Amino acid sequence: MAKLSKDKREMVSFVSVVIMLGIMIVWMFMMQVDDNPNMLAYATGANPTPTVTPLPTPTSTPRPFNYCCQKAVEDFNFDNSHGAWYYCVFNSSDCTTTGQCAEAKWILNPNAQALADQISKDWDKNDALRHTIWSLMMTEAFSSCTAKQIADAYEVDEPNACNEMYKDLYNNQVGRSLANQPGTIEERVRNALSSGLIHTVEGC
Repeated sequence: MAKLSKDKREMVSFVSVVIMLGIMIVWMFMMQVDDNPNMLAYATGANPTPTVTPLPTPTSTPRPFNYCCQKAVEDFNFDNSHGAWYYCVFNSSDCTTTGQCAEAKWILNPNAQALADQISKDWDKNDALRHTIWSLMMTEAFSSCTAKQIADAYEVDEPNACNEMYKDLYNNQVGRSLANQPGTIEERVRNALSSGLIHTVEGC
């Protein structure tokens, strides 16, 4: 049997490495599907849009931090498995594109902060308003699905204590529920704040 030349042996080795890498990538993807059922829908071409569920009523009663983290998953279907790199760079979801992530971060988020500053300088109110306004703007600019994925990824990338995270996720959902309603964004948000719909106190 003729011996392979050095170039051919190197080519065989290279092809073998590529095949092994491909197998590893497929295996990692399948593990992610097992951990996150929504990915199965994305992989098959579906585009599930999260429904806006009725808002739970938060309480200021102190609870253990891990309790609020568990409540966040239960009440808001919080996806804590992936950060922004997954949806924005790896771009495995039909729901969110790299361009939408860039616009959300560099345009909509500063605009949301500016409007929140106009409405209230109080720290707790200002932070709650920014989350509400940002999610509202993303929902109207893109979709509820995109707004939720980006906002959830933000909480993964910049984690807070569980009781604060719960408040943020609560107000993110309030913002999505206010989208495409009558009135300007400022009017809708001011009404939501004055009526107590926007939650300014940490806790679950």
